[in-house]
Amino acid sequence: MLRSLFDTEWMRSPAHLLLLSKFMSPRAISDFSRGDAWQDVLKEPSEKAIKRLMDEKMIATVTTDELLDIKYKVTELKQMLKSKQLPVSGTKGELIQRLLNADPKGAQQAVAGLTIYKCTIEGKVIAVQYLAHEKEKRALTEQYVLDALKKAKYKDAATIVAQYEGEQVFPRGMGIDWKRYDTKHDEIFLSKLFTCKPHVLSALSSEQLNVVRLIGGLRYLLGYTNMDWSLPDDFINPTAYDKSAIPHLLMSNAYFHTNIAEAQELQKTIGNIIVEVNTVNDEMVCDECKTLAKHTYTINQIQELPYKKCTCKFGCRCSISAHPKY
Repeated sequence: MLRSLFDTEWMRSPAHLLLLSKFMSPRAISDFSRGDAWQDVLKEPSEKAIKRLMDEKMIATVTTDELLDIKYKVTELKQMLKSKQLPVSGTKGELIQRLLNADPKGAQQAVAGLTIYKCTIEGKVIAVQYLAHEKEKRALTEQYVLDALKKAKYKDAATIVAQYEGEQVFPRGMGIDWKRYDTKHDEIFLSKLFTCKPHVLSALSSEQLNVVRLIGGLRYLLGYTNMDWSLPDDFINPTAYDKSAIPHLLMSNAYFHTNIAEAQELQKTIGNIIVEVNTVNDEMVCDECKTLAKHTYTINQIQELPYKKCTCKFGCRCSISAHPKY
């Protein structure tokens, strides 16, 4: 009989369950012994935690044919077969099986010293349960954030994400203390995101803008990319830009207005602020953006970003930085 998800003490540890899930695909113990990251979250050496998984038959060494598959490329397997005067046609699995049938001892020697582990049937069941549980938590968090954004409760939305990240084994972002997270910057950004209407997206209707704003809010708060959360298939694009660029352009405008607002607050305390435009510096940057970046500006002089004169296919990717005028 298979054990339930919380049968033993280590099964109540998200870090240990995450470690187990990593063996859904074949892995070496050394993959988890570099640095202190795993030891910090496991509260014990990773080798000790993995040994427990082995002792409880959650993971086991993979078979010789799997080791051959991991270690050798098709071209290498064919060369090994050719040296034994064996046929070299067929799939990779067929090549491996042919080697094993012809010279099982030689095949074992070919992978000697290579020890790889993967989940047993029972370990896989527990890992799948854990991953499904985590996926459900992620989906619920996403829904709570969406509901908060729709009601313009930006502090609530940011707080929900901070609580979620604070519970993760490996929270997103370097050096962020999610348990003491200050949502002020997020609140400013979201308020700008849900009110701004950049010139480059003036062709969008109010309804379309609201759709893009929700996507932008999710991307910003949850660290989503274009692949994670994109515009719906039936979204009609009235702009001159690629459809995939639209959320980025709106977010870029929100970043611009957020940075300007923070620069204005800074100017109240330390005096005049100089604003500079930063380009991405690749071959796709247009001449208009390059020209814009050659000068410095006061807060009142700076052109709105994304720059309306930009001719890049995917829209302006410039950003601003502000610093005191010396």
